[in-house]
Amino acid sequence: FLSGIYPDILKLAKVVPIYKSGNPNELGNYRPISILSCINTLFEKLLAKRITQFLTKNAILSTSQHGFQKFRSTTTAVLSITDSINEALNNNNMSVGVFLDIKKAFDTVDLDILCKKLERYGFRGVSLDFFRSYLTGRRQCVIIDEHASSSRSISVGVPQGSVLGPILFTLYINNLPDCLINTRAIMYADDTSLLVSANSVETAKHILNSELQRVNKWFLTNRLTLNIGKTKYVIFASPYKKYQNTYSDISIGDKEIEEVKTIQYLGVTLDAALNWKPHIDKLRSRLSYACFVLAKARRHFEIHTLKTIYFSFFQSQLTYCIESWGFTYITYIEPVLRLQKRALRIMTCTTPYTPSRPLFFRLQIMPALQLRDFRVALLVLRVLSGTSPFALNTFHRAPTNSRSAAQGRFLVPTSRNDYGQRRFEYQGVKTWNKIPCAVFATSNPYTSLKTFFLSQI
Repeated sequence: FLSGIYPDILKLAKVVPIYKSGNPNELGNYRPISILSCINTLFEKLLAKRITQFLTKNAILSTSQHGFQKFRSTTTAVLSITDSINEALNNNNMSVGVFLDIKKAFDTVDLDILCKKLERYGFRGVSLDFFRSYLTGRRQCVIIDEHASSSRSISVGVPQGSVLGPILFTLYINNLPDCLINTRAIMYADDTSLLVSANSVETAKHILNSELQRVNKWFLTNRLTLNIGKTKYVIFASPYKKYQNTYSDISIGDKEIEEVKTIQYLGVTLDAALNWKPHIDKLRSRLSYACFVLAKARRHFEIHTLKTIYFSFFQSQLTYCIESWGFTYITYIEPVLRLQKRALRIMTCTTPYTPSRPLFFRLQIMPALQLRDFRVALLVLRVLSGTSPFALNTFHRAPTNSRSAAQGRFLVPTSRNDYGQRRFEYQGVKTWNKIPCAVFATSNPYTSLKTFFLSQI
């Protein structure tokens, strides 16, 4: 590192094409997987730790970015989106979201522009020379059935399959939100959404068209290309309030963006009414398959191993972004809870009519609703400890002379409708306020919270 030179031997990537689906004779049906040496990966992990510490200490990364940062994840990105939409709908407005798709994002990064941005963010002298050396002179070859092609040089893009690649790309698009004036950007790596709230579709479209012209200019300047065919927009509005849609379109450059009623974003399905039914329908299908896996595994494994399979195949999918979708109508959640009960009965080899409560207690597994509240309580705990992207002023303490204040309670914010009651600031307070104070008077609040919610089965 002190020499400012990255070893050439560590710059060679082996690309293995992995078949996805469709006609195996078509190249487009293969996904290229880039493999770098183990020594390179270890070295990059050491560098990534130091770089991340530098970025965090100097608050360089945009607050809009939820990727590759401590205490931020797809969960916080999705919750930021849904909270913004719920807030707009609670105020009797509507919200329009544009979901951008960058064409071959990691592969088309201009290295000269990236180095200039690194210098602007404080990487100078030997460290900048090191990154120039790391990014240039890279080569790759293709491996098929143990046969290797000759290697070819790579002149653009951050290294695929690397540890530093995602961090460098994040820095490359870090200033994208700076070009926005009236919209909110929420990003996870290259997955970028733009949200605007307004009292009419016409107003929202007018704002977005102006903003997208600035976005288009940013993309041209930074030599990135939007995939217009995969870039979509959704008009989020209450089904009980009718908005007159106009014939005006949302466009970027001279190309129109397609309106859709549902969008797949960061693993969740957002629908125009934000009632989560399309997402839960897909989730039920995946959970049904997880039950099938458990039924097959039951013949060969003991309960301890089955629990491991349950947490890997079932609960990991059940809890994903449950902080966002878990407060929808109970009639949508009940089928998910029935599938969870089925999974427990499969693991314990009991009949479909066996009461589920003793099974939850025996296996020490929380039902879906307790899991939801547990994860929301953990997020509130992180907000209070300053380890969450959500601001501390999200919650408001009860008056200092009140009994609630003495118990560490928060004021429940007002809400005008169901959307207002789905906001994190609303459900977070309601969940937190029902937890006994003794739960937090321990050295390990996480364990205490888990014990409390397990006791609520």
